[in-house]
Amino acid sequence: MAKHWQGLTDDQQAAWALYAVGKYSINTLGVQVPRSGYSCHMSINARQAHLGLPLFDLPPAPAVIPPNPVGELVATNVGGVPALKLRVPTAPVEHTLVQGAAPQRSGVRRVQHFPFLGPLGPAVDGWVNITALIVARYGELQAGQRIFIRIRQQVDGQADVPKLVSVLIPPATP
Repeated sequence: MAKHWQGLTDDQQAAWALYAVGKYSINTLGVQVPRSGYSCHMSINARQAHLGLPLFDLPPAPAVIPPNPVGELVATNVGGVPALKLRVPTAPVEHTLVQGAAPQRSGVRRVQHFPFLGPLGPAVDGWVNITALIVARYGELQAGQRIFIRIRQQVDGQADVPKLVSVLIPPATP
């Protein structure tokens, strides 16, 4: 991404600087700090690159992202085979990302690290099975583990506020 920035013209970099005016981020101390054109370029284009989409030389138009339609996360464990499904009653935007924390002990209620697991697949009867995404990253699921999932919609490198859901893997049922 830095090479892409370095390859931009002065006018393109100036457009990113103008785009950054009035945009802020919160640092680790909780202090609001102004964004630079470079940081805006990096965050938007990193999201684009993550999905294999083309990078922006100029800032994109402000995205209109509808409310995130993802509902609850439900866990089942039939015959000792845990499964995770997300309720998705209406279609989200085209690029909807599933991020997931490593499985936790049952008492854990908050986590910080959410690696990208993959894109949200299509819903079948209002549900999306995400079991394969989490198993591919962390291995087989076990009864008693708490699973934390974040869902983000993305349009032109701009993302909505992530929706966080969690569930406890229940004991096996016959």
